[in-house]
Parts: sequence; C-alpha cells; structure tokens
Amino acid sequence: AKLAGHTAAMALNLDQMVSRAATAPSLVVIDLAFPLADPQAVAAKLAEMPEPRPKFVAFGPHVDTTRLAAARAAGCAAVFTRGQFLLNMPAAIASV
Repeated sequence: AKLAGHTAAMALNLDQMVSRAATAPSLVVIDLAFPLADPQAVAAKLAEMPEPRPKFVAFGPHVDTTRLAAARAAGCAAVFTRGQFLLNMPAAIASV
C-alpha cells in the first residue's frame, strides 16, 4: 500500500472499517477469503459516508468465482484474484 501512496489499516468488521475509513483513506481493500467479508455490506456502509468516499477493491481465491462476482456486482472499483493482487499489489492498487 505504501508503494502505491496509500496508508494501510486493518479492520476485522464493518464498524472498524467505517471508523478507519472516516479518517479519509482513499481506498478500502476487502479480502474475500475472510469469512465475514461482505462486499455488499461494505458498499452500503461506504455509500453512507460523506464525499469524497474511498474506493474499494476486493481480492480472493481464483476458484471462488461466486464471491469474486459478488464483489463486482457490489461495485468494487476492481476485483483481483489473490495471485494477481499479491504478486503485483502496488500496480493493482494504483490501477484504481
């Protein structure tokens, strides 16, 4: 994240995400392998925030096509497989 000009902070639930996103980050990253990751809920919470809202991206296992598709449908700025994201994280983040 630092290489792409972002500051990273971890959140394990929606309340933490909202609290940390309120400090004006430009990007929220969702790990779809985390069982509680819900791109629809994240999109709804971000939509409640004042402008400028952070963009959000998601990544997950390439075999989990259902969750990757759900992230796209939720309005993620970009959705990556885990391999795409981890192998080239700075470029992946910079692309949104």
